Amino acid sequence: MIEDAARKSFVSKANHHFKIIIATYPALYLTLITLFALAGLVYLLMFPYLTLVAGYKLIQLAPDFTIPFASNPEKWALITAWYFCLVVSLVTSYRIFSLKVCQPKGLKLHQDKAPELFRLIEQLLDQHPQIKIDNIILTQEHKIEIIKTPVFGLPIWNKVTLAIGLPVMINLSNQQFKSALIRKFYQFSKANISLTNWIFWIRQNWAQYNEAYKNKKKLGHLPLSLFFKFYAPKFNKASAFAARMDELKADRYTLNEINDSDLLDMIQGEIVCKFFLENTYWPKIRNLVRKSPSANIHPHKKMAHLLAQGLPQKNAMHLLASAYINKGATEDASPTLKTRLNNIGHQKIKKPSQTKINAAQTYLGNSYFAYVKFIDKVWMITTLPEWKKQDRTYQREYNLFKVLKNKANLSKLSYKEMWQYAKLKKKNRWRSDYIRSE
Repeated sequence: MIEDAARKSFVSKANHHFKIIIATYPALYLTLITLFALAGLVYLLMFPYLTLVAGYKLIQLAPDFTIPFASNPEKWALITAWYFCLVVSLVTSYRIFSLKVCQPKGLKLHQDKAPELFRLIEQLLDQHPQIKIDNIILTQEHKIEIIKTPVFGLPIWNKVTLAIGLPVMINLSNQQFKSALIRKFYQFSKANISLTNWIFWIRQNWAQYNEAYKNKKKLGHLPLSLFFKFYAPKFNKASAFAARMDELKADRYTLNEINDSDLLDMIQGEIVCKFFLENTYWPKIRNLVRKSPSANIHPHKKMAHLLAQGLPQKNAMHLLASAYINKGATEDASPTLKTRLNNIGHQKIKKPSQTKINAAQTYLGNSYFAYVKFIDKVWMITTLPEWKKQDRTYQREYNLFKVLKNKANLSKLSYKEMWQYAKLKKKNRWRSDYIRSE
């Protein structure tokens, strides 16, 4: 306990000092993060460049190919080195330019199935003609995103997807959802062309590259998978403050379109949605899955029924109060509720508006329940098996942890067992919710 408290205190103090340095020297921070972001692009371009350099050097050395090895071993060592460089860089370059980054997963929406939603999106596209949306999908995530996906191996040309989370539409009122879409379009409009906005985009790209190369095993993939395995998480964490700066800019720019009262109501609606789903709804569904693994669960159908008229104001106010004092994580790209309110000139939370009809009912129209049913099927095929797999792994590791802990109390552990025990103890710090549910 003392060790954990000391560790948490050290991390908290380090994060606090880090925030002070960033707040004091934001220009320096953004310069360093930009250089860090460009490092990924330089690394990708290095392989085509080396291919050209190695090819040129070998052409220069071509007259020496007839020299016997014994008479000039140094020259042949140089030829071999450049030849090896050419093969590695050429194969890796091929892997870069032939990469197919997966498009965001979700149900593609069509205008004839959701005419009200497409009418709203078309209005926003008319107001922001520089934004081009290639695809509109419905997802099981509780957020609205505009996602740029590279068309090939370099993050230069992208396909743009508007991903709308069904839980967001179920949780928000019509006006809140409309304000959330307006804000998202303002964030990526010409009004917000800035360094922080580019960093926001490149964070998406490097995370996509990490995911794309993660399971690639063919020749030429190793230099890419190893690099992005290390680089992408580090950049994601280091650039979180820049992403928060961009989110706050988006809130301020949105005031050009809607008044601060509507924006405040939307921000509070998003926070209630996030906190309710992450801290109450999904943990209960997950515990239900643990207790009844074979039960036929339809979480989005249940959510639609439960939130047909929104959360009771008392519950929403309690969630807002909890969110207001929440300090947030250093690596979280979303600003805290208190920061967002202060950013638009509000010091206190206000009583949330009562939802009589949610955005999903309005903007998905007659297709609403069909979409809910489909997203539940997707959840059963993707999320549910992953949960069960994680729980089996957690259970095995927790059982081993208990065995090693008991053995440590009775006798000495071997070096291998001590190493296992230390790793499991560290893991179980963030599995406390799972352990309490046992």
